[in-house]
Amino acid sequence: MINRRRLIKDGVWVSIGQIGSAVGTLIGIRALTEFVVPQTFGAVALLLGCTTLVLGTIVSPVMQAALKYYPEYSNGRGHTLRSAILNILAKRIALCLSAAAVGALLAAWLFGVDVTLVFLCAVLLILDGLRTFEMSLLNAARRQAACAMISNGEAWGRPMAAIWALRLFGSSAVSILLAYAFTSAVILCIFYCTTRLEGSGSYTHPDPSIRSVINGYSLPLIPMAALGWINGVGDRYLIGGMLGLEQAGIYSAVYGLMSRPFTMISGIVELTLRPLYNRLVADRMHEQADRLLAKWLLIVSGVVGTGFVCIILFDTLITKILLAEKYRSGIALMPWIAGGYALLALADVFIKICYAYGYTGRVLMVQVVGAAVSLVLAVVGIKFFGLIGAAMAVPAYFGLMLLMTTIAARLNIKKPSLECAACVGDSGKIKINEDIPISP
Repeated sequence: MINRRRLIKDGVWVSIGQIGSAVGTLIGIRALTEFVVPQTFGAVALLLGCTTLVLGTIVSPVMQAALKYYPEYSNGRGHTLRSAILNILAKRIALCLSAAAVGALLAAWLFGVDVTLVFLCAVLLILDGLRTFEMSLLNAARRQAACAMISNGEAWGRPMAAIWALRLFGSSAVSILLAYAFTSAVILCIFYCTTRLEGSGSYTHPDPSIRSVINGYSLPLIPMAALGWINGVGDRYLIGGMLGLEQAGIYSAVYGLMSRPFTMISGIVELTLRPLYNRLVADRMHEQADRLLAKWLLIVSGVVGTGFVCIILFDTLITKILLAEKYRSGIALMPWIAGGYALLALADVFIKICYAYGYTGRVLMVQVVGAAVSLVLAVVGIKFFGLIGAAMAVPAYFGLMLLMTTIAARLNIKKPSLECAACVGDSGKIKINEDIPISP
């Protein structure tokens, strides 16, 4: 099952996608900070943070279920899984957009909120949801070349389009969001016209039993978007409220600059190894899965450790190259944020173990504790130390998450839960494989 040549090929394409998109993102930050003031950059970061929150609540839990159950449907029944996921996502997104429309009208009437911004965020939600759906299925099928093309196209296209829009329509948040939406729409159109869709085929009415399995697996993950949002971007909103949009803009620029390399490293290894790891777990090949996991941890530890040391040594050079002058006061934030994301990259490996074995309840518990701690530490840090206090809190709560995920992944890891034991037979009905030990 572990074909080295195939694994290397997957790794090369994943690296192209992750490195290319990371470079595009960093250059995009550098370019945009030259064209917009920190207040505008901060406003865009906060709006995109809200869109990410909704996307994580509606789409991401279902995509985690798709990654887990794809191996069971890869034998010619991919269209069944695709139809079920599309049915679930369509209902959730329609409900969310209806609520957003009502809320936007009330906000415009009561507080004079620009409805155009809300409309563009809604469009981005739909486009990002479609992209996430297609890329998740492509990654599960180990079609990494197509994923790399989509990632690179969006990472490079969005900032280029934003600069063009800023020159054409003026420096505003509307111009940037409009450019982002246009870029995503063009990339999706090209994708649908040129690529064979994973699980494509005649649409079949989703079997209620399949939807029940997906909903059961993803249900504990729904609150995680809000909890992860608090962990990842909640401090920016606290800074905006307590210190002002300018400070939020500086913090967002530095945060994006420091977090992207570590999420890139983590993403390269995960996207290369996770589909194979899920397959090994699904086939109950636990010894092979453990050996693959050990290599996964070793690679991530070595690379993120090297990256952290490089940031400590070359922080001044990095800021001169990648940040405009008015944002360079955030240099003191860099080691704290980088250290936090190095710890998070390790925690993510243990989180994926819990996903593979069906322990979504444990993942939720870790996120609940992490979100509560991050909120408290960020408020205390900002109140007593200002902007640097927010950065100092990052390694503290990500370090705690690493400790909790390590414990959660180690408990009864060889005894899959009832969720993991459930599988779908050839008839499409749910059955329980009785020879799998069930933990209480």
